[in-house]
Amino acid sequence: MSKLEFIRALRGALGQMPPEERETQIAYYEELIDDMCEDGMSEEEAVAHLGDPAAVAQELLSQLPLSTLVKTGVRPKGGWTALTIILLVLGAPVWLPLLISALVIVLSLLLVLWVLVLVYAVVVLALGVSAVASLAAVPFGLLSVPLLPALGAALVCGGLCVLLALGLPPLCRAAGRFCAWIFKKIKSLFIKKEV
Repeated sequence: MSKLEFIRALRGALGQMPPEERETQIAYYEELIDDMCEDGMSEEEAVAHLGDPAAVAQELLSQLPLSTLVKTGVRPKGGWTALTIILLVLGAPVWLPLLISALVIVLSLLLVLWVLVLVYAVVVLALGVSAVASLAAVPFGLLSVPLLPALGAALVCGGLCVLLALGLPPLCRAAGRFCAWIFKKIKSLFIKKEV
């Protein structure tokens, strides 16, 4: 594939992108191909090194803000006709509650996920506080249990606190990655596959 074919295919695949952003990206890829050619690659090798224009466009579109994708993704090719607007308004009692329900379900799942992470962190904190409180109460005789069982309970709580605290950072990272994955999937719904 030549540089011209690559740029033409990329421009077509980036049709959903705002015009000024699209031209900026096109200029960047033209310059990138020119730089590779100056470094000794042939035009075909440089284009092959960049990959499929559709895949490049998909990656560029996935980096756009969701609001931009929604604005350009819901606009019909031929523009808004009177019939389209009438059908949207008449169908709103069906599609609007379904859309709101789907949004609420996704947000609820994400909220439950982060609440579970928070509960895990509170349990770790409670174990740590109980270990320190048990150790602090022993010398003053504030506990009604003998010294040895109180120290044992403090050590068990402290050990569990340390052990569970080791799992907190990976759990937070996993929850963050899951949220990012969900957001990426939602965003990909608004990227047009064919332009």
